[in-house]
Amino acid sequence: MSVKIIDYDAIKAIESLNDKQVYLIDVRDVDEFQAGHIPNALNIPLTEFRTTMEMPNEHWISVLGRDKPSSNDRLVIYCRSGRRSNLASQDALELMFFRVENYAGSWNEYATHVTA
Repeated sequence: MSVKIIDYDAIKAIESLNDKQVYLIDVRDVDEFQAGHIPNALNIPLTEFRTTMEMPNEHWISVLGRDKPSSNDRLVIYCRSGRRSNLASQDALELMFFRVENYAGSWNEYATHVTA
């Protein structure tokens, strides 16, 4: 199993899907997330990623507002520059999530496309 690397065009396609089986996960710290993020992303800081991914569904619903992903749901992970998202992606694979994607350009790339 390996992590699929995706680009900005793939992120834009995901944004237009509105698919409940796609989890867009931002692993930056809360303050970074609050300063700007990709629409509909969930914020799970890298330091909490593994623990959160192991939490029961009830925790997900109460804290993140949606069901916990199943092992076959699509996880699209990003951060600021790609380093933290790569680490989280590896954790997701170890936790037996089978459809893990890393947006390597991450927020640094995405933010260049955001109009003020």
